Amino acid sequence: MARMHKDELVRYIEADPRIDQWGILSSDPWPMGVSMFFWLPTEAELRERLADGSFDVDGEPEGWVEAAELMEAALASIKEISPADVDALDAATNGGFCIEWVGRFEDLFMGDSPTALMMRDRWRDDGETPADQLIAPIKAEEVAEFVEFVKAYGY
Repeated sequence: MARMHKDELVRYIEADPRIDQWGILSSDPWPMGVSMFFWLPTEAELRERLADGSFDVDGEPEGWVEAAELMEAALASIKEISPADVDALDAATNGGFCIEWVGRFEDLFMGDSPTALMMRDRWRDDGETPADQLIAPIKAEEVAEFVEFVKAYGY
């Protein structure tokens, strides 16, 4: 599959993670760079987009050649993508972009990865919520509001 143009990636940014549940939190590789979530319908499509460098929105396709080989090797070693794979996948980008988190939406609202805990903390931090409750898994009645927070994150 060919690398997507950055304008085409908007559909992944605007997707509802309750439906398109495979996600990645990608960021620019420089200080104060933009971070944003992309949501894809299947793990296979997430793998394709990782392999073709589509999340390197500021890079040139020619610069992805070396990283493509690294990413292909990293993806081949992963049975099912989960937050535990973030370091291997991030290293495979060869500095073109950063992968801060990768996995299913449920990993984000229920998991214990550093990014999942950070996102729940930021969402709940109203100055009144007790610290031990900030990182608690998202409850069913909170999911819709958390989705909106995640979709707007990084802008």
